Amino acid sequence: MFKSPTYSLALILLITTFFAFFRLGDHPLEIGDESRGGINALEMLANGDWVNLHYCGEPDGVRAKPPLFIWTVATSMHFFGANEWALRIPSALYIIAVFFLIFKLITLYQSHQFAFWTCLLLLSVSGLVGHHVGRTGDFDAMLLMFLLGGLYHLLRFLDFGNSRAIYWTGLFWGLAFMVKGLAAGTLIPGVLLYMVLSGRLLATLRKRQLWIGAAIGLLFPLGWFLAVQQYGIVWENPEYTGSNVFERLIVHDILERFTQSDFEGRVATSDHNYIFYSLDKTFNLWNFIFWGFMAFGLYRLVKDRKSITRLMLSEKHRLLLLSLSLWFPLAVFLSFVAHALRQYIVPVVPFVGIATMIGICWLWGKYHWPKYIFFILLTFTLGRRLHFFATPHSRPPIAKEQCDYLKDAKAIYVENKALQDDELLYLYFCNQHNLYFENIASQSDYDYYFVRKETYENGSHPDKKVVAEMKEGLLLKLTN
Repeated sequence: MFKSPTYSLALILLITTFFAFFRLGDHPLEIGDESRGGINALEMLANGDWVNLHYCGEPDGVRAKPPLFIWTVATSMHFFGANEWALRIPSALYIIAVFFLIFKLITLYQSHQFAFWTCLLLLSVSGLVGHHVGRTGDFDAMLLMFLLGGLYHLLRFLDFGNSRAIYWTGLFWGLAFMVKGLAAGTLIPGVLLYMVLSGRLLATLRKRQLWIGAAIGLLFPLGWFLAVQQYGIVWENPEYTGSNVFERLIVHDILERFTQSDFEGRVATSDHNYIFYSLDKTFNLWNFIFWGFMAFGLYRLVKDRKSITRLMLSEKHRLLLLSLSLWFPLAVFLSFVAHALRQYIVPVVPFVGIATMIGICWLWGKYHWPKYIFFILLTFTLGRRLHFFATPHSRPPIAKEQCDYLKDAKAIYVENKALQDDELLYLYFCNQHNLYFENIASQSDYDYYFVRKETYENGSHPDKKVVAEMKEGLLLKLTN
């Protein structure tokens, strides 16, 4: 192990870079947010509207997030072209910054050796360098980067007496709002719990710098609100609650998402076992070790009530108290809302890793055998992640076979919902400038037609023939 923190950090960043970029563009597009975000970015480049997100040639009637992340994807595609690689480069860079911040945050309290092994453990799970975070074109890696940046400076303010560091917290968390709206406040309940348990809430609330930092953070939602009022699209007959994206962001995307079991016609995605399910999906094999330490810790607290006081007030245990305080409120909240996808727990996954590593080091200090178990598990989990990266699934036919002739088409008609978002984004990659959509298309003849299977009947298009079948639609070719 390197004796210098600089070398330890450099090695972690080198390994993280490899994990983030290894065969990054070889994996097929994800159907959900990644593909829709790619479409938003390409539409933005085409129409020059940097305030309103567009989808299929019209304002996006579903997505209500601010556009900061889409700006970065559009910029990447401008320089590197319309492809999976360019779509994912921003997230890969953000996840490298995330591990830099995790390392720096840990070394506020613990040794750089501890930070090194914790980061390696976190590299081995899917919750960070994986689906929806560090290797797909989604919002979460950028959100996590700003959340951790803000938290790092907040801890410098709370625990290390840097009174002006809180201003940086306001800046970073304000930028987090511009990525994913009110998700910027994800860590606030945990921070408040941490201050309560460590007995510093009231004293902190009296500090003038705290409120200046909060004012800096609030400038971002205020600025976004004013931008939407001035330049935003107003829907006269919106599909969902809210006449503009700011109203939809607050009411539909937060309140209705968390309270309505039939949100957007979906089946509820969360229940009381979310607290276990989310870690099983994001923290993988280490999840069992975390819960083992949690059970043992609760046993110790019940058996020795004085240990509760030591945990809350001892500086030695500050990082453990912080980690548990950040994880627990979010996990419980998401277990009682109607809709909570597994990636919603991502902002606190680093702290689950920290708590787990603290338990491993405690056990390591008492016995010799735990270190061998740890190295075996770490080698296995890191290897499994690399195997996953090295064996991508195949792309859908539209990405290659059909694109070979669609790229030369002069006009392609696309009926609404004839293509899933991943198929549609591949079509954008192939021939964006000659796409015409059902809601804006003229009655002219086209070279190719994408129509829904449910609306197509044999003989209904005598001048066209079926040349390919998609997941939800058919590809027709004009024959005369």
